[in-house]
Amino acid sequence: MRQVELGDPSSGIGMQFTRSRLALSVFGWYDHYVGIQGHEKTLAEWCRLLEISAADLRKVAKQLEEQPPGGPPGASSGGRMG
Repeated sequence: MRQVELGDPSSGIGMQFTRSRLALSVFGWYDHYVGIQGHEKTLAEWCRLLEISAADLRKVAKQLEEQPPGGPPGASSGGRMG
């Protein structure tokens, strides 16, 4: 499981990827502690909802294959980003 949070302690969104289910969960918070109920869908379901095509995914896969290990400069290994 891998999680990334975007925002700050007072408000933000988070995304969590579960490889075993190929699922992405999205959730959020505001006022430092009030949670916004999240939702989980498989990557295929998110792609259908966002109209991301198989051709789009092939382009992304090519970019990932060309990217050096560790990701682009400034990439975080996880946790809160903002």
